[in-house]
Amino acid sequence: MKTAVCALTLAAAGSVAWAAPAKPAWCKATAAAMQPGDMDTVRHSPEAWRVATAIAYLLCTPQAVGANDGPDLQAAYKTWSTRLGLSDSDWVEIAQFAATGGSLDLNPLHPDAAWSAMSAVDQYAYLQRPSVMAPGLAGEVDLPYVADAYGAHLSELGRLGVVTRCFAGQSSPADMAICQPDVDAFDFDKTIAEIRADTASTPAVHAMLRLIADNARSAIPARKKAIADLIAKDDAYKKMFEIAAQASKDWPALAKANADLLAVQSAMDDAMASGSRKATAGCHEATWKSLQTAIGRMPAKAFSVKRIPDKEYEFAEDVMNRVIENVVADPAGYLAASAYTECEELDPVDGNHADNLARSFMTSLQRWPGFRGPRTAAHTAMVLANLQLDDRNAQISLPGLGRIWFHQGNADAGGTNGGVDKVTVKGDVATIAFSQKLVKETVDTGCTQSNHVVGIRDSGSIEYEINCTGSKQVTEDRRPEPETVRTRYAGGLKAGNAVLINADIVWMAWPKSDAAVPSFVLGVAVK
Repeated sequence: MKTAVCALTLAAAGSVAWAAPAKPAWCKATAAAMQPGDMDTVRHSPEAWRVATAIAYLLCTPQAVGANDGPDLQAAYKTWSTRLGLSDSDWVEIAQFAATGGSLDLNPLHPDAAWSAMSAVDQYAYLQRPSVMAPGLAGEVDLPYVADAYGAHLSELGRLGVVTRCFAGQSSPADMAICQPDVDAFDFDKTIAEIRADTASTPAVHAMLRLIADNARSAIPARKKAIADLIAKDDAYKKMFEIAAQASKDWPALAKANADLLAVQSAMDDAMASGSRKATAGCHEATWKSLQTAIGRMPAKAFSVKRIPDKEYEFAEDVMNRVIENVVADPAGYLAASAYTECEELDPVDGNHADNLARSFMTSLQRWPGFRGPRTAAHTAMVLANLQLDDRNAQISLPGLGRIWFHQGNADAGGTNGGVDKVTVKGDVATIAFSQKLVKETVDTGCTQSNHVVGIRDSGSIEYEINCTGSKQVTEDRRPEPETVRTRYAGGLKAGNAVLINADIVWMAWPKSDAAVPSFVLGVAVK
């Protein structure tokens, strides 16, 4: 780890003789392992970790300090104690970090812990390479989702993890905007307090985290300037940062209004992160109840779909798309649909990893930022804002997504659209019989085939001319064959209603066949 900071300016060496203090008690166990340091490093190195570890080495090796260097070493010790929040006894952390040569790979102590149960240090470490390793699900998770999933459990070290990633590499303007509220909220003193409270990590890890926190704090002015330069370049960038700030400001109220749904979503995320079978117990009932709750809060008018004569196949697709799009575009609906789909994926029933409804949601959920928390909500708001740069040859680049726990959906196309005659319920299965659907049409009569060839079909057979002597009108009953669905989707249905069924799902139900506004969506009453 080499964290760039401004070089420390020390007072000029005076003429006071160097009276070497007694070596700190921790020197006995650490001095031999520490990498050597010198006063040139203390005075001139731009790298915080080199300065701090050189001070620790020289405190344990006073014979290496010249008579005129002593005051500078003492001044440096005092300055860096304040800067890194170190007490005299805390310097053992720097000494042990010096023994690593400034290189330490930090991994979570409990990488398979539930996200809500991760310690402050593990949150930081996990956010550097967030991933899940549940059965059938292995791969990286986008950082904003995990940080949002920590929710009220997000520690200051966890926030440091977000800030560190935000400052690393070539962050896009959108990435910078999404994490800027975390940069603004970052509290160095709280971070140091969490480091002190940690009892599971080594002193060397504590030192590294102190230095990382110092580096992040030191980098904030440069980030502010970079943002100012972007905003001056194009108003779209200004809007981007305003969107992220507003999303962060709005989230507490949104979280409070949907606390029940967030609790279920958090339980499913914990189940995914931990891989625990016990963690999914009862999830099918809990997540279905959440979905019912979320849909019940949505206005019925939002689900209206225009009916077009002779476009029944297209109508079925329009209805299903309207349900999916409306649900995932709504904060409450997103949380409920996401939790429901996670449960279906993690806890297969009869060997099926997802039911028909979950598979229908998956394609949309896979690449939709959603509303897991303020960061994903900011990303979603940017997508919906459709920001455009003034330069026609440039475009806004938003973070890509591919949430591995939402596989590509494969819901069946088409559907059955008709009026309800009778609903028969038997356990978890409801059979819907349809009312008459009388259709008048004109048919030809007295038709005979001539010997005149009019074409050859693709199969190679010959097509002959057909001659008819007349026509007549007939009436046919084109009611669909009875359909079986899951009982939960058929609640409240009665004769005279109209329904759209796909697979075992009643996607929408209307009071009557010519109604535009549905009365039920996925079996849930809407108003």
